[in-house]
Amino acid sequence: MNTAKWISIILFLIWSAGAAPAAIITVDPGGSGDALTIQGGLDLALSGDTVLVHPGTYVENLTMAGGVVLESVAGPEATVINGDGD
Repeated sequence: MNTAKWISIILFLIWSAGAAPAAIITVDPGGSGDALTIQGGLDLALSGDTVLVHPGTYVENLTMAGGVVLESVAGPEATVINGDGD
């Protein structure tokens, strides 16, 4: 195997060893999650992470980074995002 190929393999192994697994960030206004608000959860999230939201009505306007999954624990019937007209 030539030197360039070995260097490529070594760099790939170093890069992949440092890659963090995707996180699941839990939003629970009751205080048992990682954040009390959806925006608080989104602010903690990186690309590839999932923000998992407990049931309730959240009066928030959200700013979301690309590559983040926003998901409800109990589906859209039980979790409402109310932008309060904005």
